[in-house]
Amino acid sequence: MSEPEPISSNKETEAPLIQELETLRKRVLQLEKAKSTEPYQVAQQKALFAVISKIRESLDLDSIFKSTAIEVRQLLNADRVGMYRFDPDSQYQRGEFVSEDVLPNFRSALSAKIKDHCFGEHYINYYFYGKIWAADDIYTLPLPRCYAQMLSQFQIRANLVAPLLKGENLWGLLCIHQCSSPREWQESEMEFVRQIATHLGVALQHAEFVKKLQMQSEYLTQAVNQAVEREKAVAAIINKIRQSLQLDTIFTTTTQEVRQLLKADRVVIYRFNADWSGEFLVESKAEGWKSLIEEQKYDPQFGANISQCSLKYLATPYVTDSYLQETQGGDFTRGEVFRVCDNIYKANFSTCYIQALERYEAQAYAIIAIYQGKQLWGLLAVYQNQSARHWETSEIKFLVQIGGQLGVAIQQAELLAQTEKQKRDLETILADELRRQAESLVEEAERERALAQVIDKIRRTLDINTIFQTATSELRQLLNADRVAVFQFEPNSYWNYGKFVSENVLFPFCSVLETEIEDHCFGARFAQNYPLGHVLVLPDIYQGDLTDCYVQLLAQFQIKANLVIALLQGDELWGLLCIHQCSTPRQWQKKEIEFVRKIAVQLGVALQQAELLTQAQKRSEEQAKVAEQERALARVIDRIRQTLDIDTIFSATTQEVRQILQCDRVVVYRFISDRRGEFIFESKLSCGIPLEQAEHKNLWLETHFKYPKIDQYQNHQPLIIDDIFNAPLSPSTLKVLQQFQIRAYILVPVFVGEILWGLLGAYQHTSSRHWQPREVSLLTQVANQLGVAIQQAKLLAQLKEAKDTADAANHAKSEFLANMSHELRTPLNAILGFTQILAKHSGLSSVQQEYLRIIERSGEHLLDLINDVLEMSKIEAGRLTLNETSFDLYRLLNNLQEMLELKAEMKGLNLIFERDQNVPQYIKTDESKLRQVLINLLGNAIKFTEVGCVILRVKQDTIFPKSITTEAQNSEPIDVLPEPIKITFEVEDTGPGIASEEIDLLFEAFAQTETGRKSKEGTGLGLPISQQFVQMMGGNITVNSLLGTGTWVKFFIKTGLADHCDIQPQLSKKSVVGLVAGQPTYRILIVEDAVENRQVLVELLSTTGFEVREALNGQEAVELSLSWQPHLIWMDMRMPIMDGIEATRRIRANSTSENSPIIIALTANAFKEERAQVLQAGCDDFVSKPFQDHIIFEKMAKYLGLEYEYADSQTPSYLNSHLERISPSEDLTLDCLVLMPPAWIQEFHEAVLCTQEKRVFELIQEIPESYSALALILKKLADEFQFDQILAVTETLILK
Repeated sequence: MSEPEPISSNKETEAPLIQELETLRKRVLQLEKAKSTEPYQVAQQKALFAVISKIRESLDLDSIFKSTAIEVRQLLNADRVGMYRFDPDSQYQRGEFVSEDVLPNFRSALSAKIKDHCFGEHYINYYFYGKIWAADDIYTLPLPRCYAQMLSQFQIRANLVAPLLKGENLWGLLCIHQCSSPREWQESEMEFVRQIATHLGVALQHAEFVKKLQMQSEYLTQAVNQAVEREKAVAAIINKIRQSLQLDTIFTTTTQEVRQLLKADRVVIYRFNADWSGEFLVESKAEGWKSLIEEQKYDPQFGANISQCSLKYLATPYVTDSYLQETQGGDFTRGEVFRVCDNIYKANFSTCYIQALERYEAQAYAIIAIYQGKQLWGLLAVYQNQSARHWETSEIKFLVQIGGQLGVAIQQAELLAQTEKQKRDLETILADELRRQAESLVEEAERERALAQVIDKIRRTLDINTIFQTATSELRQLLNADRVAVFQFEPNSYWNYGKFVSENVLFPFCSVLETEIEDHCFGARFAQNYPLGHVLVLPDIYQGDLTDCYVQLLAQFQIKANLVIALLQGDELWGLLCIHQCSTPRQWQKKEIEFVRKIAVQLGVALQQAELLTQAQKRSEEQAKVAEQERALARVIDRIRQTLDIDTIFSATTQEVRQILQCDRVVVYRFISDRRGEFIFESKLSCGIPLEQAEHKNLWLETHFKYPKIDQYQNHQPLIIDDIFNAPLSPSTLKVLQQFQIRAYILVPVFVGEILWGLLGAYQHTSSRHWQPREVSLLTQVANQLGVAIQQAKLLAQLKEAKDTADAANHAKSEFLANMSHELRTPLNAILGFTQILAKHSGLSSVQQEYLRIIERSGEHLLDLINDVLEMSKIEAGRLTLNETSFDLYRLLNNLQEMLELKAEMKGLNLIFERDQNVPQYIKTDESKLRQVLINLLGNAIKFTEVGCVILRVKQDTIFPKSITTEAQNSEPIDVLPEPIKITFEVEDTGPGIASEEIDLLFEAFAQTETGRKSKEGTGLGLPISQQFVQMMGGNITVNSLLGTGTWVKFFIKTGLADHCDIQPQLSKKSVVGLVAGQPTYRILIVEDAVENRQVLVELLSTTGFEVREALNGQEAVELSLSWQPHLIWMDMRMPIMDGIEATRRIRANSTSENSPIIIALTANAFKEERAQVLQAGCDDFVSKPFQDHIIFEKMAKYLGLEYEYADSQTPSYLNSHLERISPSEDLTLDCLVLMPPAWIQEFHEAVLCTQEKRVFELIQEIPESYSALALILKKLADEFQFDQILAVTETLILK
């Protein structure tokens, strides 16, 4: 290894080397400094953590400051570290060092008082912002001289100062002093000091907070001690207060205890009245002082003055008193303590108030308000009388507590009274509640019973309409609602349409029945909720958050409250059950809603059952319809075969077919030629336009021929159109069909032999219709039968043509006479009256007598017809009366049998009367009505029966005798009058029978069955009148008939039993010719305004032997009654000037009981009301027009006691002797009939000649009883059909 070369040095190389060496030295120093800084920063952090730890460990500022000063000085290697504090309220111009750590070589600054006016003026703001002031050398800085001198006083050469902030206040300064030499303060050192100052500021805040806590703790401790002592005293008083509930005892004890504890001169309790006057209730006073209670007794205003002056302001306190001024309100709120006064003469009180206090001998007082709850009740007043007194806070608090306890005691006493009252009220409420609950239970039970009853009524029927009516009615009454309605949704309308189908509504609210409603909102928004149990409850529709349109809809039906529940048919929403309150809003109760829900469930079940029933019924109806159509077809065919009258066949067939098919129209169409035709018969609804009136018959021909082709009919094929709009019809054809409202139809051909005669058509107007095969088949079969009937009718028409020609004249004559009979009603009374008068004239020729007899017979026949109409009018007016009499039922039946027997025998019929043995002989009912009913029924049976028999059966179905046996001591039964008995009459015939559909026509006025119309007889009133008569007699009439077999008419009546002694003898119909000699002359007054009617009576009575006068009106009758004094007056009721009723009253008023005449009313009005009216007016009896002469004479005989001579008493003696020798077995001779009037002989001859058996027997009954032998001969000959013998005699007499 070689040696290193020596380095040479010269001036040129020395300078750069020195420079490089200096650079290296600085670099080395920097590296050493950087290396030494790292442990220094660590040391700073450790020192900072130590300071923070000590601050947290202790709350003593001196300890914190001392330890911090030591740590900071050692770490910064400073000569002094101190904490400087500014004096409070010095504006940062004075202060002192309160803690420091300083090297021994330097002077201590601790406790040094420093005044620095410059600091407060120039540097304070600098520190408020937390800035640090660093001075490396105070002598190199431009400091004020005074500040520099202060720093040099403490040997300071370099200075580092950080502010100590307590919150936002500058508390002091943290000062770092370098005294030995200047010093360059590093940034890290300043940051370290800043952090130390910040944490010391936190320590200052903590120490301040701890100090406050300690002060508060001390204060609280003292307060607690005082409170304990006070509470002991208060507790003692409160204990005494609580030992009693008597306010007087409480007040007395409290005032005594308070006065002794406070050593006061007087304690009182003062109570306010409502007007803020008041009175002292209780006081406790020391010896020597007057009693305010006693003063108050003698001076009523003694207590009121203070109230009026100041104390009333306790209610709304606003006066400031000395105590509240000194304590700024203290711990008390206004209203708890109102007035504390240490000296009344220094409190600026009003004169009146001071005078009042002087009367109380008070110089100082403390007045505490006593509140009963929040209401000012009175005052607790403590007075010091000897001198002024400073009231301590504890004393005031003590009094406040006592006042509060007094308020509690007063409130408790009040509460006790209230409790007692509440107890009594509670007992009353409890009793009411128990009663209400009992009533509620009763209501609930009643509601359940009502629910059960409604459900029971619902289940009794399957008719849904009846169910709805029952449910709505019951619900409305049970809920006391104004309307209950059932709303049904239109099927397939998605619940947008519907109508109310049932309701029960209270008057005067409107009905919603059949009202249709369209509500798309319901279907879209609410319908799906109702099957899930939704219930709409609206106590008030105007408070229900409803849309305006819905409110208007409800208001339209006057609804103010609404309850709606779904009606479900299975799971489907069928409708709604709606409960409406229309009068006022209504709060629906839960129990009501539940009740309605249960009803809705039951209605849903009923809907399901009704639906099932409807389906079953539809199936049953379909089956029944098929069977009925089969029966109907048989019936139609039978009816077609029963007659050969083509019009009858067409009428019956079209009507039957329309009813069977239930269509709107059935027609028979006949072809006249290949291109012409006509409608010859139709049955249609009443609203349809007759097809016979069609103006465009060629279009109808087109309808029947053009479509389909005529060949289709020729081939026996029908035309079936279910809907004209779906058929290939021409526009003109459619127009005609629409004109007659035709929508669907069937046309089937009618063949007569092999010729297409016409068509049988069935039409539907209202809608299209799918024609069933069975319907087409039925129509085809009927068409075939029509073809056969038409063919038979044509044959019959040829046979009848000759006979019809012969009968035409007779028919015209009969029609003329029938029409003319209706015009005879007005003169009927005069006709019959004069006929009876003329019949008595012996001077008439035989021809004249014959004419007169014809007039009489015609009038009587007209009278019968009029009587029928009159009876019918009475029935329709509801004025028909029952005239009960006692009569012999056996005699009535025998007379009827005798009267009808000849008529039956003439037709070859057996007339049989069967009477049970238990049928009573004497009964009490309306004999006339019973006779008329039997004559009508038996006469009809004989008239319509051609072969067989007519039977009348009479029996007593049930009799109700009652006997009540009383178990008395004698054990004798007591009989009770028998109740009405029931007698049944049945008329059976073997006639052609009556169709079932025509039975209802039997009891319609002026209506006749087909058989009746064919007979061309009668008015159609017989059976309607009979039905009414039977019902009046307490019974009912029924008809059963079987076509081709016969008819059974059955009725019953309720009647009473009669005694034979009660039977009235029959009136004699013998002709009166005069009065028996030896009787007085009677004055008869006839009062009648109609001259012809008046003349009838005048002629009738005057020729008999009475003295007769006439009066034209009631006024003349009154005058003649006074002047002439008649024995009897025939009084017409309706007359001008004065009617018969008023005239009767006046005559009765002007007469005495001795000279009062008999007055018998004459009137054409036979109604019971007028009869009662005239009898009430004073008439003695009543006769209806038109009258018969024998009734007139019988009435006069009854009231005047008359005896008459009769026409038969003047019979020649040779005739009587001849009649006595006639026996029933002898032949009829001229001598036998010559006794009868010529008119009678003429009529008898005609009746026998025309075989009018009824009239023959009626005329035989007219033969007087004295000619009974003649009557027996004629009856025997009629019974044996020996009409030739009768005619031989009558013709001879007529020719003579």
